[in-house]
Amino acid sequence: MNIKNDNNVKLMDPYYVGYHIMIESLEHNNVFNGLSKSLSLAKLYLQCDDIVLYKLKEEYKYERFNNTYLNNGYEVVIEILNKRKNKIFEQDFIEINLDDEEIKKITFLPIVFRDLKYMLVIINSKINSNKQNEFMNILKESFKVILDKMESYHNMLKMTYHDASTTLENRLSYNMKAEEYDSVKQHVTFVMIDLFRLKYINDNFGHLMGDLYIKEVANILKKYFPNSRFNSNSYNMSNNIEKGDHVYRIGGDEYVVLSQHKTTEQMEKIFKMISYEVSNLNLGIGNDVPIRINYGISERFNDEKMEELYKLADDRLSIDKREMYKTLRINRRK
Repeated sequence: MNIKNDNNVKLMDPYYVGYHIMIESLEHNNVFNGLSKSLSLAKLYLQCDDIVLYKLKEEYKYERFNNTYLNNGYEVVIEILNKRKNKIFEQDFIEINLDDEEIKKITFLPIVFRDLKYMLVIINSKINSNKQNEFMNILKESFKVILDKMESYHNMLKMTYHDASTTLENRLSYNMKAEEYDSVKQHVTFVMIDLFRLKYINDNFGHLMGDLYIKEVANILKKYFPNSRFNSNSYNMSNNIEKGDHVYRIGGDEYVVLSQHKTTEQMEKIFKMISYEVSNLNLGIGNDVPIRINYGISERFNDEKMEELYKLADDRLSIDKREMYKTLRINRRK
């Protein structure tokens, strides 16, 4: 019997349904499609208006699970979750009746594993309470397996698209984003950054000191661009450009910042502050060795390719570096 084509799924054995909810998710190569399909099957069995997945974030507030397939959300649900999350988690599941015209009944099903907390929220289930209660534990166990796959997928993405040393996005992630920008022709401001005299520090103070230099500058970039993917648990691998900023480590001492909404003038102001913070870093090598960054900025106004923006920013970075050598009266050969 194929659950996908069975109009009498509500009459089936709950264990059979729970098994298929799990299998439907695990058989999908795209974990988001699989999760969405699993929720759809649970919704069909429960005869509910909706079933939504929420995740408890690091700041201890619930938010809707963020991906393109699970896009429903209810303010009243978030409000109840964040006000009563501790009480809700004291029980296997809890049902709340409301006077709201849209939502008459909410059932919360907490799911915990690996110290991660999720909440399945069932809106207006129409099956009888005994049948719903019987199904809750089955649903919880099925989703523990599904969410375990989701977390493994996220960890794989982190390793694939992030630099292990700095946790910034890496060259592969940058290449993918550059291809997206080339395809959609949207505005982008491009900043190329490198570390002034990293080779000198490596040669004279050791590579551990050079690595510290790289990490400290990365931490400053994170401070000024806090919404980049290194702080995110969600991955949208579509061709829809995410609004916000992206920070990449694309080489040994080379970084790139891409911004969809910031202008060259805004970036100049930001990087003056970043440059000041970098110049005040204390790496423990004394004040005789200047700790600085060089950067160059380019901005797309027409249909420039990302390669053109890259080259223009790199050329401006080289000019900035030559001027810094002159200003600091340092022989480039030393």
